[in-house]
Amino acid sequence: MPHPEPASPLHETMLEVLHEARRRGMSHSRYSLQACRFLLVAHAPAGQTTGTPCEGCLERWPCHTVLGVLGGLKPTHASRPASHDREGNPR
Repeated sequence: MPHPEPASPLHETMLEVLHEARRRGMSHSRYSLQACRFLLVAHAPAGQTTGTPCEGCLERWPCHTVLGVLGGLKPTHASRPASHDREGNPR
């Protein structure tokens, strides 16, 4: 059986990922990045380890909302790497 990980460092890392996404000008497929931050704060872990209830919805943490926020981040056109043709030349 897997051992639960400490939830607080993981939650802090998620907030840092969101901060970095804002810094890079990324977007989210469903929400504004400000709303994403609110959702991550509202859906913080209620306990000290993963698998304990979420403060926002009482699902096991990380809950579906948290995973949806992180999974919906997407690069903008400016932050995508340039595409290349078969010979390796930029398009």
